[in-house]
Amino acid sequence: PLANRLLLFWSNEDCPHEVLSTHRDRYAMTVWYRTGHDILAGPKGLESLCRNLHPVAPLTVEEGLLRAGASPSQAKHMEFVYGLHKKDKTGQNLSADTAS
Repeated sequence: PLANRLLLFWSNEDCPHEVLSTHRDRYAMTVWYRTGHDILAGPKGLESLCRNLHPVAPLTVEEGLLRAGASPSQAKHMEFVYGLHKKDKTGQNLSADTAS
């Protein structure tokens, strides 16, 4: 890419690419997109989903899931489970938003 440009592309078998050496610093960012269905299918699915679910403030987990297409009952249940997962070993809740 030319200087002061941002280059975005899918990094898969449909878009072969290579990283060449450079004479200046450069920055890279990797983003993984996964669906909740794919995560839940794994061996530690629910734990992994709770650990990696980070809605953007000011949304709560429930609001984020509703915007993503979850049913109201699914979103409410996941908010509760997420809150339980965020408790530390002493039982003190680390999450600001928990279901009642």
